Amino acid sequence: MSPALSLARVRPTPPEVAELDGAVHAGIEDTLTMRPGRDCVTDAADGRRDDRFGPSTDSPGGRHRVSGRSGEMTAFGRVREFRMLRFNGTWKLDLANASKWDTATKSYIPDAVGEEIITIRVEDSVQTYEVLYGDDPVIRMGYTARFDAAEWVPYSVREIITAPGVDQTSAVAAFRQRIGANEASNARNFQVGKPYGLVRLVYVDEQTHYRIGKSEDGRPQNVLLRRLAEDGSSYMTSLLDAEGVVSRIRPFIRVG
Repeated sequence: MSPALSLARVRPTPPEVAELDGAVHAGIEDTLTMRPGRDCVTDAADGRRDDRFGPSTDSPGGRHRVSGRSGEMTAFGRVREFRMLRFNGTWKLDLANASKWDTATKSYIPDAVGEEIITIRVEDSVQTYEVLYGDDPVIRMGYTARFDAAEWVPYSVREIITAPGVDQTSAVAAFRQRIGANEASNARNFQVGKPYGLVRLVYVDEQTHYRIGKSEDGRPQNVLLRRLAEDGSSYMTSLLDAEGVVSRIRPFIRVG
């Protein structure tokens, strides 16, 4: 079977799924032709499989699902190509150009977080994320989440680092006040071993994804948009809070 025929087989025919995400077209041929031994083609319409690219796995409910290095096959034979590898690396907040919505003055003011360094790794459609948040104290947090999965995963506080002799409780309280983490739906606690919130990831294309956040008790927190620059050297985030306000606008620069 030629690659062109393989592509035709995975395109869904039901009208309700006739419109594919733009990301499918960008990466589907690589999935089928460049990864022998890792991926397979599934035709959900007639249940047949083409295993030239490796064995597949049947998921519950009769759906054929296979995860390759950065692709996933779901119902209707739909291929989701999570080509997010361009985000892999270490990123530092461009603090001079970061801003925060100030609820008192109803205007944007400079972000007072001090410093923020983020490390992102995407593999097998899963994003591993860790952030060093702040400069005094430094709060280390992170999560591991699969794009477009139904599950909410904990965005956990892993460590709080303060200078020797500094009372950690007082330092965290002052930090929360400085960054506005006491304000309405933006209120957050920083306690080691406990979630900062629960998150899910939504894939759009290889340069764009969303992270949706809620509290452990189910209250909405925010929606974060992350958009990579064309040259891959920076990305922009904007954070929409539960009141519909863009509470933070934050550019990040690649440093590793």
